Amino acid sequence: MLFKNYIYVNETLLQKLAKQIGIKMSYDMTKTNQTNKKAGVDFSKFSAGTENIETDTENLKNDKYDLIRIFEKKVMEDETGIIGFEFDEAEHIFSGQLIQFTAKMMQPKGEIENIELINSIKQNPIFSEIIRDNIEKSDTNDQKILDLIFKENNNIPIYFSNDEKYIVASSINADELDISFEDFQDLYEEEVKVILLVDRKYSEQQEIILMDIMKDIFKIGRDLRRTMSKEEQDKYLIKEKGPALKGEILAMYN
Repeated sequence: MLFKNYIYVNETLLQKLAKQIGIKMSYDMTKTNQTNKKAGVDFSKFSAGTENIETDTENLKNDKYDLIRIFEKKVMEDETGIIGFEFDEAEHIFSGQLIQFTAKMMQPKGEIENIELINSIKQNPIFSEIIRDNIEKSDTNDQKILDLIFKENNNIPIYFSNDEKYIVASSINADELDISFEDFQDLYEEEVKVILLVDRKYSEQQEIILMDIMKDIFKIGRDLRRTMSKEEQDKYLIKEKGPALKGEILAMYN
């Protein structure tokens, strides 16, 4: 048996998908060990004690790892199952499918557009006090400032590549990491295994927005954003070029 070292499990998505295929699991099961005093027979069942029966109760903690193990087993029994993706072609991939792949986990880099973004953030009067204080107190580079922003928002944009035609873009919720944020950062450009629910495909002519800083970080509403020029809004977008798939990560491990 090959054991998985989980990096990230999206428990919200897991429960949603498990429910759709009829998996029901209690997270607080109570096992009652019962002894019939007259017969002297020991037996175990999931129920309350009865007359003339001594009980010894213990809690069985079912967690997300139990659920994802059961989920993967049941999905693989289906005709479609989890589709393997090799990054060279995506004609057989559609929205709503689960795909599985091994690739390098990549971080959006501080290219020209992102440097402009950082300069805009530093000068923006509505920039959050927590992040601004951290930036002012530290002599840090632009990429570290982006890391700080992502960490404060708990929504970390990432993409996956194995130097083939396609990339796969997504993000993770830092609160659902199974390792520390610092250990997660050490995995950039390392190979990981991923199960992902596909949301959309992008052609070579399209760009993928990994994060809209104005909307996702500053929480600025659409009406206010519309008062800004397109050029100004574009400074706050973290983007990558297609062709690509974009979706929600169910699990990541190595």
